Amino acid sequence: MAYQLRWLVPNRIITLYMYDELKAEEFRQMTLTTLEMMEQGTAPIHTLSIVAPDAVYPKSPQAILSMIKSVNYIHPNTGWVMQISQNPVQRFVASMIAQGMGNVRFATAHTVADALIFLKDRDVTLSDIDTAALAAVYERMKPAALSDQSAQ
Repeated sequence: MAYQLRWLVPNRIITLYMYDELKAEEFRQMTLTTLEMMEQGTAPIHTLSIVAPDAVYPKSPQAILSMIKSVNYIHPNTGWVMQISQNPVQRFVASMIAQGMGNVRFATAHTVADALIFLKDRDVTLSDIDTAALAAVYERMKPAALSDQSAQ
């Protein structure tokens, strides 16, 4: 699996891009890196999980369960975790993973712009963000593998 983690809003909103094939061990490493970023940020830290349309999830329930079990710690700085995808299967798998993680605030959105509006409405500390400008920043920084993705 290829993935990229970046700050969209320094120390407040993480973008997590996933493309290619999602494997349990890589998912675990990606989670550890995210936790390191959470340690550096200012609570609440929100995560936008953006999945390429052609990303492949494990097909077996055992593999998905392994991924869920690898995320056995929710960082105290964790805010909302947003899955951005128009693919219902991707949203379903992400929802299963979030439910397996336990006490995490999880929601889905079709676009980055929609997710930013959602976060701004729920986190008063983000009231000053310009959601349209941040969505444009996202468009410039996303990996080439996601350039054709319809979730903007």
